Amino acid sequence: MKLKLPICPHCQYSFSWGSVMKTLWRFDGLTKCPQCGIVLYPIVSRRWHMSLSTFIMLCICFGMQMVGVAFSIIVPVFLLCALIAMLLIPYWYSYYDEDRH
Repeated sequence: MKLKLPICPHCQYSFSWGSVMKTLWRFDGLTKCPQCGIVLYPIVSRRWHMSLSTFIMLCICFGMQMVGVAFSIIVPVFLLCALIAMLLIPYWYSYYDEDRH
């Protein structure tokens, strides 16, 4: 599976990794296409996928603790997983050109 950054559904503008990360920090997730100026809305299912991946990561770390894995191993594993997830999140993101909540 090839990783692709989100594109504007109206003009096919490809967003940069940094611009998607900035959008993620906004509560509403809205962004404007810099090329055509249309307001874009995040796809809700994509946000659920990101939340689910975080929950799974926490469950794995909790499970590691329950089976007796040392805390000094759990923390670096958690931080590594969190870093990988943060780097990949912009590739999981997508936009609609209208509000479909």
